[in-house]
Amino acid sequence: MGAHYHSLFEQAAEGFFQTTPEGYFLLANPALARINGYESPAEMMACLTNLAEQHYVNPEDRARFLREIQRRGSLQGFETEVYRKDRTRTWISITAHVVRDATGRVRCFEGSVQDISARKRAEAALAASEKRLRLTWESSLDGMRLADGDGRVVMVNNAFCRLVQKPREDLEGRMMSVPYPADRAEEILGKHRRRFADRSLPPHQETDVVLWNGRRLVLELSNSFLEIPGEPALLLSVYRDVTARKQGEILLQLQHDLTSVLSRTADLELVLAKILELMGRIHGVEGGGVYLENPDGTGFQLAAHRGVSPEFVARVAFYPAASAGRKLVQGQPPLYAFPEALRQRLEPLLAEEGILGLAVVPLQHEGRLVGVLNLASRCYAEMPQASRPLIEAIASQAASVIVRIQAEQRLAASEQRFRQVVEQVREVFWMRDLGMEQLLYISPAYETIWGRSCASAYANPRSWQECIHPDDRVRIAAMTTPDQISRQYDVEYRIVRPDGALRWIRDRAFPVRNARGEVVRVAGFAEDVTQYKHMERQILEISDREQARVGQDLHDGLCQQLVSAAFDINRLVQRLATRAPPETGLAERIAALIDQSITESRRLARGLYPVKLETEGLAAALEELAAATRARAAIACETRCSSQLRLANHAAATHLYRIAQEAVNNAVKHSGARHVTVHLNASARELRLEIRDDGRGMPPNPGAATSMGMHIMSYRARSLGSVMAIGPAPGGGTVVSCCVPLDRL
Repeated sequence: MGAHYHSLFEQAAEGFFQTTPEGYFLLANPALARINGYESPAEMMACLTNLAEQHYVNPEDRARFLREIQRRGSLQGFETEVYRKDRTRTWISITAHVVRDATGRVRCFEGSVQDISARKRAEAALAASEKRLRLTWESSLDGMRLADGDGRVVMVNNAFCRLVQKPREDLEGRMMSVPYPADRAEEILGKHRRRFADRSLPPHQETDVVLWNGRRLVLELSNSFLEIPGEPALLLSVYRDVTARKQGEILLQLQHDLTSVLSRTADLELVLAKILELMGRIHGVEGGGVYLENPDGTGFQLAAHRGVSPEFVARVAFYPAASAGRKLVQGQPPLYAFPEALRQRLEPLLAEEGILGLAVVPLQHEGRLVGVLNLASRCYAEMPQASRPLIEAIASQAASVIVRIQAEQRLAASEQRFRQVVEQVREVFWMRDLGMEQLLYISPAYETIWGRSCASAYANPRSWQECIHPDDRVRIAAMTTPDQISRQYDVEYRIVRPDGALRWIRDRAFPVRNARGEVVRVAGFAEDVTQYKHMERQILEISDREQARVGQDLHDGLCQQLVSAAFDINRLVQRLATRAPPETGLAERIAALIDQSITESRRLARGLYPVKLETEGLAAALEELAAATRARAAIACETRCSSQLRLANHAAATHLYRIAQEAVNNAVKHSGARHVTVHLNASARELRLEIRDDGRGMPPNPGAATSMGMHIMSYRARSLGSVMAIGPAPGGGTVVSCCVPLDRL
């Protein structure tokens, strides 16, 4: 070996070796000794005399190496885990070839070794992160679906499959219209594609849907666009089934309307007509009649009807006591599907009237059958599942009304059933007068969530507001005035329990109207969402930690390997330049590409893990963000920090930095801005972060332009006791601001 090559061999950062088929070293350089934790090649070669048993963690890897290299003559990128001198483990990549003697016999193997342990750790960390995200996705109680702009489903979770009653293989890779009726597929896909293209999908909405099997649901839907540079945009839709809650709200409204009639009249005919009118508001019900038992017990007479022809009424006006229909409902639950013999007998009669389905609901009171309620549908062969609880609840009340004609008795029975419904739910159900001064009802769940007795709430109807956190009290007071209540509200706030515990509450109110449409009282549901808030914070913290770890791995692993490669290629360029072969230009281009890769990797690492945020403070990190934006987007981006305040709360500094980072990225990607300014100013009481751009300004409907990033920005601001504000900037463009009290920092 010449002196020049011997120097390269000794000083190379990459390990070089020669080993025998029997498993001991013939030659090794210092880099290989360092990789394996030895002081020198001589020490390593003296210690490792059987590579399969002493060096390889899995001896079978050595056997596999021997088989492959002898079969193919060379190997590239053979990865295996080996023991270092101190018996710690590390991952290496081997590139080697066979060296044969003059007779063709294998003399040795020679090649190079690279330490790939940093990459392996990064891959393991990434796999663990993806596993955690997948676990969160699959364990969510809300249905979640990812779809592309064409309407093709990319991924769904278990909860979504349960919600639409379809297996995963029928959904993923298919069009998003699959869970819905086939005749609506074109309409659903066309609407999705238009809204996806102009980003006009509402971020939050409540919608009625009919599934492929006719099942009707009421869903709360949240939409967020996931936009990653270099990848197609996706839409994340999160579904929560609120059918049961909506049924409860409808039931309360129907009960109220029925009670209002009973309180004004003792006219049985008017009461029965009102029952049929209320039934007509239920989905799937398009007509019906109430049969009452004759006093002499001879049968059931049609006492009231609605939505059917006189000819049909004449044919079904009376059923004898001994009829099959009378026996079918005696002491039985509601009938939504008939025995085959009875169905064949009724089918011609119903078909003439255009009735597709018929429900027979016994009206029973204290075990006695006092009447029968028949409800007709011209759309469904069987009454929709979602409508049945409402039908049965009203029918139950109607039976009591028929028996107890006095309005006071009927109202008392209604209130009893009402309490049985609302006191079983975990949410707090409450009802107040229109002036919000008198508490009419509050469910026992109030004591569990607020930690105060219901009696104290009745004694002081405003006591629930006195429990609200001081930072939220003014905002909630402004939203719970009688004028605001008439337009409904859905708000979140914090309360402080007597034991000092802080709980997050979601409170939804709606007006209750009488038969004339007048708002007569206010009702609502309040639920404890503290657990969901904690989950949001934990997911965000996990994301921040994972970003920091990936950024560190990029900087400490990939960047360092690229720098080593740059040194090697630059030395190669220098050697080629002395001889000027044709490959010199190619080597120079490779060197330039590696330099660009180093720059880009470091930029990515700084974006994922802003080191200056921890070492030099928020102002320095924001300046680094501005510099990176100028270099990357070729626009003017500057910071104006009047204070070099160093925040003791690193989590708060991270939240503020990520808010600024998201706002700057949004301005660069979406606004067409030429200039972006990041302001950081401190006063005696608060720290104000403001990001301004001179772009095209806010869209006509700001609510429709929100994204996952905007939700996370808002959550970070709330975590700091602040509310993020987004609006038009003076002179054009957009301004994003966040003011944080200094005592939260």
